[in-house]
Amino acid sequence: MLGLQGFFYILCFCAGEALETAGKGTGLKKALSIKEMQQAEYEMLQQFDLFCKQNKLDYWMVGGTLLGAVRHKGFIPWDDDIDIGMPRPHFERLLALAKEKPVGKYMELWSYQDDRTSQPFAQLVRKDMRLKKSADNYSKDYPVPYLWVDVFPIDGFPKRRWQKKWHLDKMALARTLSIRARARFGRGTSPVRMVAKMPFILVGRLIGVRRLRSFIVRTALRYPYEESEEVGIAVNGFYGPGEAYRKAAVYPLVDLPFEDSVFPAPKCYDSYLRGIYGDYQILPPPEKRKVHHMKVYRVRVKEDAGS
Repeated sequence: MLGLQGFFYILCFCAGEALETAGKGTGLKKALSIKEMQQAEYEMLQQFDLFCKQNKLDYWMVGGTLLGAVRHKGFIPWDDDIDIGMPRPHFERLLALAKEKPVGKYMELWSYQDDRTSQPFAQLVRKDMRLKKSADNYSKDYPVPYLWVDVFPIDGFPKRRWQKKWHLDKMALARTLSIRARARFGRGTSPVRMVAKMPFILVGRLIGVRRLRSFIVRTALRYPYEESEEVGIAVNGFYGPGEAYRKAAVYPLVDLPFEDSVFPAPKCYDSYLRGIYGDYQILPPPEKRKVHHMKVYRVRVKEDAGS
């Protein structure tokens, strides 16, 4: 006779099978390889770079994208996303400009301002590259249904280290609850993790993704970029105080090779990367090389979409 746990696992399995079956018959062809996804995102970065130059907007590579530029002269081989940072004033101008004209072909800029993404930053989406929801994913959905590039506002930080930690920890907790609010009940990489995240799912859904997102944005704006000595990506929060760097050390921006082009980086890129990753030249062991396992398909879109 099946126990409650056995019945629960069968129910989860059937739900997963139903979701997988729902994706069949949609006309999607073979999923893109990681190299093809990287090439598509590289093309997005090229168009974004041109848009910023034409409109005198400052941006620079951040996080894993900057790490890839310094260590690999391009993508980290197992990575499949691009991260960009912009000073908050330039970020706000970008959001306004993107409402008037497209950033690139088949591309749209989605943000919390138009409620098209659940994230407290902006995401540049490519509408001819669609993500397929799969039973392999542990979230109900991705923040956006298309291949994307993350565009983060860079905000000011408080001066004292304990203040930075408190400031970022609040946003990191809100981000965790927001992510968990979109997670599926009864899914996880292990039974222990599946049970451990249930309280976060419940609290996240009780508060609501929009409220959590608004809290993160309001908290980040407490320290204006223009008035702060240290800056960083506050809305992410996960890197902790090591994310902070001196604003005076950012300029002049330097061009670093990335694949077949060069893109801007902060002058202080070495100290920035060490603050986040420590000795970033050492490759992580294979088991810590995170891959998103996204399924992305090329789809047809109307020629006037983002062109």
